[in-house]
Amino acid sequence: MRVRHFGNTANNAFHNALLLQEYEGIESVLPVSMFGLEHGMSAPAWDVVDFDVTDPAWVARPEWTVIPEAAAINSKYSDLKIAAVATPGHVPLPGHYRRPNFLPGFRRWANAYVAGKRWAQPLVDLRTRQGFERRPIVPEEDDLVNIFYGPDSLSWLKPAQPSARTVSLEHGTVRWLGGTGSDQALLRKAYREQLQRSMHLWVTNLDPRTLEIAEDVVPGRWSVLPHPFMLDSRVPFAESPEKRGALLRQTGSDQLVLLPSSQNWSKDHDKGSIKALTAFIELREQGIPVGLVAVEWGLQLEESKALLKSAGLSEHVAWVPPMARFGLQRMMADVDVVWDQFGLEAFGALALRAVEQGTPFVSRGLAPIGERLIGGPVPWIHAATVDDIVRETAAVLDLMGSGGRDVVIATTRAHYRSWLLDRHSPAITGALQRDVYSKILDGTFEPGSSVPGRWSELLGEASYGEES
Repeated sequence: MRVRHFGNTANNAFHNALLLQEYEGIESVLPVSMFGLEHGMSAPAWDVVDFDVTDPAWVARPEWTVIPEAAAINSKYSDLKIAAVATPGHVPLPGHYRRPNFLPGFRRWANAYVAGKRWAQPLVDLRTRQGFERRPIVPEEDDLVNIFYGPDSLSWLKPAQPSARTVSLEHGTVRWLGGTGSDQALLRKAYREQLQRSMHLWVTNLDPRTLEIAEDVVPGRWSVLPHPFMLDSRVPFAESPEKRGALLRQTGSDQLVLLPSSQNWSKDHDKGSIKALTAFIELREQGIPVGLVAVEWGLQLEESKALLKSAGLSEHVAWVPPMARFGLQRMMADVDVVWDQFGLEAFGALALRAVEQGTPFVSRGLAPIGERLIGGPVPWIHAATVDDIVRETAAVLDLMGSGGRDVVIATTRAHYRSWLLDRHSPAITGALQRDVYSKILDGTFEPGSSVPGRWSELLGEASYGEES
């Protein structure tokens, strides 16, 4: 059995290739097809190489050749263009997967002259349709399953119709299908068709809206899957007294909260960042001498800075560049509480990194339906409102003050690690896929018969549709 990966949304393809090989002995056809995506956070090295990002602008246009280990990892597992590295066996994307030649030039013209202009939308739609019609169909082989990750491949290729060897994996992308706006209507339609061509859809974000759309788009052909994620023996990291002391002095505080998620609170990309910032303001107004360490990126970054400035709290905030996995987890080791997103009843890779590190973590939990699908609640502290965030964070900080920071972190780390190893393990992620792919390849998989809560069944817990 082999799998071929198309797209690498949030490094899911990279981690999936690793865990399928290690836990199920399933070979991946490499490199992963990245379709021209070169953002730093999408590169395999972002998750497995220990390096520091010194400039936020570097993330959008990374120069990997200055980090030889990173360049080698990227070249082995992905088709990123890294001229300085020639890894044996690394082949470019086959010619029949190349994007139609006219699309890049057309898009540059559209973005420069007609983007957002209502009169031009019919022309943009026409050219987009023509491009979609010219996409090649991915060939299917008897012993190989094709996995499409999110909508990365939309402008490049499409699965066969009907497909007997294709599955899709979403990472917060199914929710996008419920969006509005004519400028992305054709892209959403193409993504819907891609999912419908697939034999099966893996759903990793379990907010009710995502589940509702999944059932609407591929009824009976979806089930939940743990985010593909590989633990690392270097984690958890120990605290750096020097770095923690520097952050405390910089923020004029006695304790620290880290907000690593992006500054986004728009309708279609809501991280709940405004709730986190408001909660920080209220903590300070209550006289709690806590500092905020926030990552300097996101669609509402400038609005966030303006809000904190208007509250007179800029001097108590340390803005830091985006951090690769290990830089992020080292930072988690130096703070007292980590906050993530408070907008959706879902979690992603950032939550798993916080759990792996073991720092007290406050974020949105899952809705009851999500908990049933995975066999129980997530282990971290749930907070959905500003009042929740303030109350739960203040309680942790107070406990650290009275019972000792090291004791609280040790207890938290043990609890989180148990959940990560037992209930969200890569072994479960691999076993779920092995079951589906084996049936697809031997012809016994019946579309429409998927068990959404198979994950919970493997744990011997209540499944989808049952009372928890």
